[in-house]
Amino acid sequence: MNTNIQGQPTPDSHGSDQNVCRFSLEPDEPLRFAELCAQFNQHLKQIEERLGVMIRHRGNTFAITGENDRADVAGEILKRLFRETGKDEPLSPNTVHLFLQESAVEWIHEEPTDKLIS
Repeated sequence: MNTNIQGQPTPDSHGSDQNVCRFSLEPDEPLRFAELCAQFNQHLKQIEERLGVMIRHRGNTFAITGENDRADVAGEILKRLFRETGKDEPLSPNTVHLFLQESAVEWIHEEPTDKLIS
């Protein structure tokens, strides 16, 4: 069984390529979490779709499931985005997109190409 350590991902390996990253974000301020997740969890869905992970949360506690290190990458992105909440400029889908790009995760969804040049 894994324990949640505030702000620290906890890998959960059961002999597969699945990884579970669990963490809590502090301070536990509902308005900041509303901004982080966005209406209808739009920001979380954007990260899920881009990285191929599943994000679950209750309050300030998050659990992210994904293959290999994708869950950890998503966890780090959420932590960085949370630090940006509560400022003058609210988070937007464009901000989430920029954080995804900055995390150098573009390669995760690239398909290998086996094209030979003649």
